[in-house]
Amino acid sequence: MGDPINSSIKNFCSEIGTEGPVAVEGGKTRWNLNGFPQKDTHFVKAPEGILSAKPDEMIVTALTGTTVAELHKELGRFGQRTCLPEREEQLEEQ
Repeated sequence: MGDPINSSIKNFCSEIGTEGPVAVEGGKTRWNLNGFPQKDTHFVKAPEGILSAKPDEMIVTALTGTTVAELHKELGRFGQRTCLPEREEQLEEQ
């Protein structure tokens, strides 16, 4: 069985390509800090999902695009959560 992290990263790299501007699109909660990407930007989503949870050890492995809400939902199954705030607001391009 292949490594799920490596295969996700390989898929992500092939999606990005080799030319032109690229922006990783998440929840767009921080785009107001540095401005919105230019119009011809190729948008990609970061790999998301929870790969494993070990509640007895308080360890969770999640991919970079996983939201805090998703993380809390998974951890909630074990009566756990993080102290990270959930952000639902999205900034719209002006």
